[in-house]
Amino acid sequence: IALIVNLPSLLAQGISVFTGNDPMDRLQAVVITYSRDGTLTQAVLMREMENYLTSSGFWMTVGLNLVAWLVTPCLALGMYKWLMDRLRKAPVTDAVEGAFCRVRLFFRAIGLQLLVILKILLWMLPGIGLFIGLTFSLYRAQTAVAADSVLRTVNALTLPVILVMAVPGAIAALRYAMAEFILADEPETKITECVHRSKEQMR
Repeated sequence: IALIVNLPSLLAQGISVFTGNDPMDRLQAVVITYSRDGTLTQAVLMREMENYLTSSGFWMTVGLNLVAWLVTPCLALGMYKWLMDRLRKAPVTDAVEGAFCRVRLFFRAIGLQLLVILKILLWMLPGIGLFIGLTFSLYRAQTAVAADSVLRTVNALTLPVILVMAVPGAIAALRYAMAEFILADEPETKITECVHRSKEQMR
């Protein structure tokens, strides 16, 4: 059942790799090719990335990943329901039917996922703000000496900034971890109620 749920993402990734449109593969190929010739520069990298970002292959990859992202949440709800039924020793359907048993919650599953992502991002906001501020100060440095000074400061603050983002993000992810299980188990529950109940349960 986990394979069925992850199949859209696996297919999207497989098609991107098979057609040569995977961004990491493309970047690696560019680096290897130009490094071998000794002509690898920032300008070359920027030109190759710009060519990739304006290609039809890039937009095909984005489209496939978007479709996979839209389909997966309702399939995941079906899997959670199927697994909970097994744990409760309730009668269960086969894996295929189980995976598709919550398809009618398609829009609510997407809404719940977006709400949880938004709440996690809000928890991470202080760290994101620090990161943007440090990056902007490095960008604004007018001289090489100033840039060097700012870069040393950025390097010194990298770990604290990551912690300010990661720790609240992890706490938020744990707070809302039960929301999908609640919606899978009680499909009539509002998505805001799922989030609230998850917070209470995890507390």
